Amino acid sequence: MNNKKLITVLIVANLLLIAAVIFLAGSGVVRARGLLAQTTPHLINYQGMLTDDTGNPISGTKTLAFGVFSSGTSSLPLWQENHPGVQVDNGAFSVLLGSISAVPDTLFDEPERWLEIQVDGVTLSPRQRFASVPYALNADKVDGMDASELGAFPSPAYDSGWVPITAGVSLTLTHSLGGNIDNYFVDMTMNGDIGVNIQGFGNCSEIYWHGLTTGVINITKFSDSFCDADEVRVRIWVYE
Repeated sequence: MNNKKLITVLIVANLLLIAAVIFLAGSGVVRARGLLAQTTPHLINYQGMLTDDTGNPISGTKTLAFGVFSSGTSSLPLWQENHPGVQVDNGAFSVLLGSISAVPDTLFDEPERWLEIQVDGVTLSPRQRFASVPYALNADKVDGMDASELGAFPSPAYDSGWVPITAGVSLTLTHSLGGNIDNYFVDMTMNGDIGVNIQGFGNCSEIYWHGLTTGVINITKFSDSFCDADEVRVRIWVYE
């Protein structure tokens, strides 16, 4: 790194995201029937001011190079891109980082990242440490899960599939989920001549589930049932 400060950078506007990265929280991430996943644009608006070593603003066309490093002294960049032909007007300039070389999803996974800038081949020092704003690029992930994984209703821990049931019969379905049944959420759906539903089959209260344990669940259809349903499907979710 060239420590001679022929040109210095005075940051007049810190790193600002182009898009509202709070979109996921504002629009509701999880919905019962799936949500088209939205992603945060991986562009960072970087604005600064160039001056010479006496503090006078510089004007003209410059080639700017940017690199992101894991520390203030590391030698290998984690990401870099060049911006030729940047217009500098009385010292002020603005570029979109990520518009030439895509910013990786994992670039801001660690708490320490540093930005190095070169102007016409001259490396400026010291490097600038990133504050919290660019880390909002990680809003596309929550606890390590991609936003696309958050867009659908969670899959059940147990799904019996469609199981035939007749009047006067009790079924025992084995799920072997273990844990605490207080953390179970059970859904039973019925199927018959008028289609799939959870109710509306006449006296379908005559089919019910009971006897839930950490290993099995029982389904019973009364012997004198007039319910049109002849299949049941049981799904169980487990919440910690």
